[in-house]
Amino acid sequence: MQQEIGARPPQELPRAGWYDSRTMIADSEDKSGSLEESAADKLVETAPVSPETAVAEGECLPQQRLALSIALHLIPGAVTTAIYIACVPAVTRAGYPPLAALLIGTVAGLIPIELGVLLFEGKRKNGRWSLDGIVLYREAWPASRYLKVVPVLVLICFIAIGIALPIDRVFGSTAFARLPSWSVFTGFKQYAGFDRTALLITVLGWLAFYGFLRPIVEEIYFRGYLLPRISRFGGRAVFLSCGLYAIYHFWQPYGLPTLFLTSLPIVTATWMTKNYRVGMAARVVLGLLAGLLGLIGVTHLPR
Repeated sequence: MQQEIGARPPQELPRAGWYDSRTMIADSEDKSGSLEESAADKLVETAPVSPETAVAEGECLPQQRLALSIALHLIPGAVTTAIYIACVPAVTRAGYPPLAALLIGTVAGLIPIELGVLLFEGKRKNGRWSLDGIVLYREAWPASRYLKVVPVLVLICFIAIGIALPIDRVFGSTAFARLPSWSVFTGFKQYAGFDRTALLITVLGWLAFYGFLRPIVEEIYFRGYLLPRISRFGGRAVFLSCGLYAIYHFWQPYGLPTLFLTSLPIVTATWMTKNYRVGMAARVVLGLLAGLLGLIGVTHLPR
């Protein structure tokens, strides 16, 4: 037995040892490489994706419960209407038209609530007063594309208004016939008995807030914040958004057909382009045109 053991070729032991060490080194290198690749894969997987990228790549957007979304759609309008109704007596006693009370409701209720919700959500998500990841549907467009699309969208909205106004008259005279006359706005001619200066102040305020600031805030809030969060409903989200937006105008329930039909092309454009600024630009144009027409109308009222 000793001779057999001694007869084993001596070179086999070093060879075996050399082979084992090389194998261990190779295995170590393979494991090290696989760990580096795994770490790199994890970094790629966990890298933050901006909301805009998520929209562009068709990934899931943050969603809200339907009940919460309905509440966020309607509460700003309810508060604005309450302030409006409460302010009408004092405003009219001061010699201003009821429309001035609605401006107060807009400045004191509508705009602060909608901006407040956006900023609160930004603070909660980002730890600072930021709208990153809160306002979605922000596809970047060159200015030339806005110049092509917005005029067409404004024209479609004018057509929708022309179709809806006759429906408004029938709808208002049947469903809301008992509304007080001061709450139904039919044009500045109904304010002919008010002081000219008071009317001019009211119209200029209407031009600034209704024609410019309010459309900006509402489009950020309704199309940039709320609309993406009901995107799970697919194309039905457009009609849901339009319907809730129309109801949100509690201060003018007689105008539901016009509000729905005029918001439909704007919401559809936002949905298709994933860019809330398209509708915002169209609404600013529409609001400024309406304000300028109101200003012209007031200056030509009979004394």
